[in-house]
Amino acid sequence: MNLKRLIQGLFLSIVLILVFSFFWRGMQWFSDGFENFFQIKLSRDQSKFLASLSDSAITVVSPAPQEFPYRDQNAADLYIEGESAVSVLIDFSSDKKVFYAKNGEKKMPIASLTKLMTAVVVLENFDLEKSVLISRAAEKQDARGLLMSGESFIAKDLLYDMLIESNNSAAYAFFESLGHDKFIKLMNFKANEIGLKNTYFSSVTGLELTNYSTANDLADFTNYILNSDSLVLRITSIPEFDLYNSKGIIHHKVSNLNDLLKDPDLTGRIIAGKTGQTKDAGECLLLVLKAPGNKGYLINVILNSKDRFSEMKNMINWDDNVYMWK
Repeated sequence: MNLKRLIQGLFLSIVLILVFSFFWRGMQWFSDGFENFFQIKLSRDQSKFLASLSDSAITVVSPAPQEFPYRDQNAADLYIEGESAVSVLIDFSSDKKVFYAKNGEKKMPIASLTKLMTAVVVLENFDLEKSVLISRAAEKQDARGLLMSGESFIAKDLLYDMLIESNNSAAYAFFESLGHDKFIKLMNFKANEIGLKNTYFSSVTGLELTNYSTANDLADFTNYILNSDSLVLRITSIPEFDLYNSKGIIHHKVSNLNDLLKDPDLTGRIIAGKTGQTKDAGECLLLVLKAPGNKGYLINVILNSKDRFSEMKNMINWDDNVYMWK
């Protein structure tokens, strides 16, 4: 009888062990399946999220404001036929961003862009209310014969004439008034002070080949003038000016040589500009514009071009359209 009970107890124990074993494996399978289910679902949801992000990041997720402007990488590169050119954005923190550069460090003759430095020296060393005499030598500097020997003008009015219609006689009159050697030394001293390492002046008009600079230096020089709140660049944006002699008699109407001042597409955008042209320097143009989206200002320089105004307009359109401003 005891043996029978013992066998029954053993059998029952074996059954319980088997039941418990099946139950435990079932629970483990269920747990693994449950976990795998959520992992698969999470993976699928994550894949959907990443796919959604990939499809919409450019069009929906806006870059941080400080990244603007940034270039549309699908847009075509700018082509400038001129030998040297740069386009630089200067924001209101004075940070510099180069948009375009072609031979920016190449030393080249700059023609009448020289007169920007001539004007800086005049402002720093002349009493603008005093009269300046036009000599025979000064008269001969400009083939147009606009200023004649024996005439005199208030220095400030002569400065306007020099910058607006790029009058070589006006520049030379300043040159003689201050002294030949002194004026040139002051021009080169100023260039060195600003840090224009690839710039040298031998004349106040820019007619000589020994006058040279680079597109990069000219952009830096222009930025210096803007930060100085100088009268120089403000004068260059004036379309016309009535020039009076020192007796208060009107001499002639001075017209700006920068044709882009008349361009309706650029109305209100041009801050400053200067033209230059000689046989060796080709057509040169420097232009300062308000950047789109109130992001600062653009300094564009083109040297030795065959069509400076058309090429400058192309550069402006490229800056405006290839870069995302907001």
